[in-house]
Amino acid sequence: MRLARANESVLVRVARRLCGHDVDFADDCVQEALILAYKAMADGKFTDVGNFRPWVLRIMTNHFFRESGRRNRFTTSDEIESIIDRQSAWDSHRDIASVVETAALRDEIELALGELSEDQRACVVLVDLEEMEYADAAQVLGVPVGTVRSRLNRARLKMADVITRKRLGELI
Repeated sequence: MRLARANESVLVRVARRLCGHDVDFADDCVQEALILAYKAMADGKFTDVGNFRPWVLRIMTNHFFRESGRRNRFTTSDEIESIIDRQSAWDSHRDIASVVETAALRDEIELALGELSEDQRACVVLVDLEEMEYADAAQVLGVPVGTVRSRLNRARLKMADVITRKRLGELI
């Protein structure tokens, strides 16, 4: 129970970024991951408490991939909490121009995330937004570190392209 509480905010944050608008789906992913983790620990299948976070994130990410494949849909997130926190943006940038510019950036990032494949999006969420090390993200996703690096590189290039096209479209 203590491990679940200590990691709940990270699980919820990652799930909501992966699941986009579908908060219920994100909450289901977190709940399923915690249930599966509890069962595995109760059965003695997992005892390495020091690696609980990457292990439970992997369970949750795998559940997300399975279920989203069934649902065959994804919508972008209204809120990308760690990129833009409106309250802290307002507190730290008292002038309205900065707040408007920050909101525009959030929308551009949101749009770009929606253009990525699920694999690429997961890499961006874990490495760029959650600031995980490549090795930890690889462990969570169950892929080699090189795969995380290449997916992240392609994702960043695609996001830059989407944002550039959007900005150019606004100029025309």
